[in-house]
Amino acid sequence: MARDGSFDHAAQAYGLAAQLARRFELAGELAFCLRHQAQCLFDSDCVQAALAPAQESLDIYTRIEPDRGPNYAESARLVARIKDALGKSGEAQNLWTELRAIYDIHGSEASVEECDIRLTA
Repeated sequence: MARDGSFDHAAQAYGLAAQLARRFELAGELAFCLRHQAQCLFDSDCVQAALAPAQESLDIYTRIEPDRGPNYAESARLVARIKDALGKSGEAQNLWTELRAIYDIHGSEASVEECDIRLTA
């Protein structure tokens, strides 16, 4: 957790924003808020709590970003990292494989290297 609790406060704020986005049926905004809420939870070592919003974010981006763009990739990466941290690396492998292909197409060498490391771990 951040020394000043900023991740906790940010997670709460993103959670409130997600509630509003859900209420007004703003799928892209909802996915964005959920992803950032999950990232804050993950960064504050609330790994298990981060999984649900991260997975929901990924599910939404799967539906609204059929081209598997950057928002999808960031959510998929977060879900994969969470699953790895929870000892569910087998479940994360498919995401790392898919991400490697996405990052390779977009020429992101550092991201391809991260995927290679995760896939060989």
